[in-house]
Amino acid sequence: MTKVQITVKGADDVARALESANVREAVRGGLERMATTVRNDVIEWAPVDTGRLRASVTTRVEPPQAWIGTNVGYGLPLDQPVTRRPHYRAGPHRGASTARWLTGSLERRAAEIRAAVAAIAEDIQRGWGK
Repeated sequence: MTKVQITVKGADDVARALESANVREAVRGGLERMATTVRNDVIEWAPVDTGRLRASVTTRVEPPQAWIGTNVGYGLPLDQPVTRRPHYRAGPHRGASTARWLTGSLERRAAEIRAAVAAIAEDIQRGWGK
């Protein structure tokens, strides 16, 4: 599977140390928000001919990680071309290289991911007294 992985380092240690359902829920919710943000970006940038690649993009959240990827075999060669330089044939990215259509999503959405991490911290702080 071609994929992008998001890991919140230390989140599992914090959750284990606190043994709090509120912490686990905050981390899961934040990861789901991050995964949705990245998935939407990946779908937006996925090269489209028949739509199969775009439709194959999925997410999986298992705190402290989330995976966004595709099981379509040609996804990786389009993302990381080695011998040829594929490009978008149509749409808003027409003529641009397809390189990093998947793996570039973390950079393209870095500000939103940072905001989601901050929201996790705020959710944990709010739920601390529960």
